[in-house]
Amino acid sequence: MDFKELRALPGSEEKRRWLRNRMETLFMKESLLLTAAQTRQPAGDLAEVIGRIYSLPDYTLVAPARSYEDLGKRYLERETRVP
Repeated sequence: MDFKELRALPGSEEKRRWLRNRMETLFMKESLLLTAAQTRQPAGDLAEVIGRIYSLPDYTLVAPARSYEDLGKRYLERETRVP
């Protein structure tokens, strides 16, 4: 995801500058997490995007998951005691 659509969202010039600067310093993992978060529920404005970027440490990257079934299996293996 190139995140061009994020720059087009409504918001103040200050938020736009902050986002532009932060996007230049995203690590690969952060970029993947932000892409997943945006795919799940697209942000409506820049404030929402900024909030999402601040909350990236709360997300867990489970990789490589090739399908939703694979993702579910990996989640169960790592996060539960279900055989």
